[in-house]
Amino acid sequence: ACKFFTNNLKSNSKALEYLSKRGISDAAISAFSLGLAPKGVNELKDYLTNLGFTVDELYKAGLVSEKEGRYYDRFKNRIIIPIKDVNSNTIAFGARAIIDGQTPKYLNSPESLIYNKSNVLFGMNYAKDEISRKDSVIFMEGYFDVISAHMGGVKNAVATCGTALTPD
Repeated sequence: ACKFFTNNLKSNSKALEYLSKRGISDAAISAFSLGLAPKGVNELKDYLTNLGFTVDELYKAGLVSEKEGRYYDRFKNRIIIPIKDVNSNTIAFGARAIIDGQTPKYLNSPESLIYNKSNVLFGMNYAKDEISRKDSVIFMEGYFDVISAHMGGVKNAVATCGTALTPD
């Protein structure tokens, strides 16, 4: 899914323009594996089922949603931010609306067997060495704050994947 989204971004000038206006460089796009969910309702689902994944697997991974027995892509027409575990394995996605009036502004993967937002800090896979070196961490509000901080040389920045800190 991450590769699918990344490849879609490369050919979409509107999405690339949106990121550029936010100060997100090509280097940041590449480093953080940013992507784009296309407009279609079944593009990711069709792509992944053609690779041999089942709809049930896609549903359990939070990549498709179900309504009245029909399955469709969870993320449509959004910038995709992969959420990675400490070992840089993609475990979920954050998705930012890019069209005025598109709601919600952010749509995130649901919790799953491999993703518990209370146990994940966005950017930890990139920040862990610098946090250890500096013996400090900077908590930021969101994905793009962390990406911008890292691109600006502040490499010990992370963000929660929810609205609050938990004991974990």
